[in-house]
Amino acid sequence: MAKKHSSIQFETASGPSLFGRWLVLCGLAFGGLVLLGTGSDCRGVQPVAPSIPDYASVRGRMLNWIDTHKDASEEARLAAIQSWPEVGEVTSPDELWDRSLRTFVKLDPKTREFLGQLGRRSELPRPHDAALLYEADRGDFFLANLRLHYARWLTQHELSELALEVIDQINTSEVIS
Repeated sequence: MAKKHSSIQFETASGPSLFGRWLVLCGLAFGGLVLLGTGSDCRGVQPVAPSIPDYASVRGRMLNWIDTHKDASEEARLAAIQSWPEVGEVTSPDELWDRSLRTFVKLDPKTREFLGQLGRRSELPRPHDAALLYEADRGDFFLANLRLHYARWLTQHELSELALEVIDQINTSEVIS
């Protein structure tokens, strides 16, 4: 005669037993609690949602950046300023970011050359082409947004490892979108 190890029945001839149903229900409830808990770390601190800057704050940052480029022609500076009118139309963060990149291109020849190279070819730029991304005197705001553009380009060209290296260099508090 075989020994009976347990008297708990998970299933009967007519389907799951009452115990089996409770076990499944408890598993689902526990799983739900675990999933709800993933929004916080071990110390119970809720993660901070990224804040998306509004038009006025991006405009202010861009006008400050334009003001630092006294070596650009007056015509180019005026065109850059005019692309940031005081009252802006409703734009998405991506549109603000694109407008910022276009402003960088208007006033900065190295940026114009670098982004032009990315647009003309699909192969990886040589290291000296990307040296612009590491010129610390250009400021965090400029570098963060240009690095983000380059990281997106690298990702689109399936160069994820290099994109991650570039992303590690980005000061995320300076990124527009």
